[in-house]
Amino acid sequence: MEDKRRSFLRKAAIGGGLGAFAAGFSTTAGRMVDHVLGKDKPQQRLNGNSLAPEFGVDPVTGVLNINPEQQVSYTMCTGCTTFCSVRVRIDKQTGKVLRVAGNPYSPMSADPPLPFQTPIRDSFVSLTRYQEKGLAGRSTACGRGNAALEQMDSPFRVL
Repeated sequence: MEDKRRSFLRKAAIGGGLGAFAAGFSTTAGRMVDHVLGKDKPQQRLNGNSLAPEFGVDPVTGVLNINPEQQVSYTMCTGCTTFCSVRVRIDKQTGKVLRVAGNPYSPMSADPPLPFQTPIRDSFVSLTRYQEKGLAGRSTACGRGNAALEQMDSPFRVL
């Protein structure tokens, strides 16, 4: 009797675990199947279906090319009581925030931060591979800062 009960519990635990895994993995599995079947043709060859870059730097001339369809603004995150500085990408046509990232001028998101006298165009170049500095030049936002993007369109947002 004891062996039957243990066997049942073991099978129930394995079945429940597999069921939870399948439920959690279903969206990813669906995307993988769509990709294999060719239903998700990338919009761009290099970027796939990711956002178009907000700017780029020509590696030969060093000229900064800014995406005319987007605006980059430096602002403040209100995700917690720290109120960190963040850099947001905004679609000029719709006014929708596309991405929240770290502000290279802020000591809360960059180590070392850029001096405030640094022109905005130079701050853009400092974030590219053209002036790659590894972790020293990286500017990041925390999980709450990145989650602010999702909260902007939330139906539960307090207005």
